Amino acid sequence: MCIRDSENGQNALLESPTGTGKTLCILTSVLAWIARQREIYDVASYQDPNFNRLIFCSRTHSQLKQIIHEVKKTCYRPMVSLMASRDFLCNNTKISDLKGIQKTNACRLERTERRCQNFINLNDQGGDIMDTYSYELMDIEDLIGKASENQWCP
Repeated sequence: MCIRDSENGQNALLESPTGTGKTLCILTSVLAWIARQREIYDVASYQDPNFNRLIFCSRTHSQLKQIIHEVKKTCYRPMVSLMASRDFLCNNTKISDLKGIQKTNACRLERTERRCQNFINLNDQGGDIMDTYSYELMDIEDLIGKASENQWCP
């Protein structure tokens, strides 16, 4: 149904109880459809801005973690961009105890004055990091772990 409606440029409404796999079912259907469209139109790069993209939003980090865990069980490896607040992502140990606007301002100051070694490392290794991790399917906790392990700013 999802693929048929995508082909026809229509919306689909699915109703089913919690825990029945709706999200994964729809997500894999759409990923399969996008992969097929790429084959048909011979689009090699997932970074082609003129081609179909799937934007998946979630209200909580635990929901994102769950769906990434489920997608890892499939044959699909979509490029993923994660967004979260500095409050959650900043791994600079000098300001890790701060919260909210204080942490945001301290993080901005550290980066602006080039005192954050993780941010400096990210800028120095940026291309290498993207080449290494851009197709690795990670949730936010995985990203923070990799960033902390490699001493770069997530």
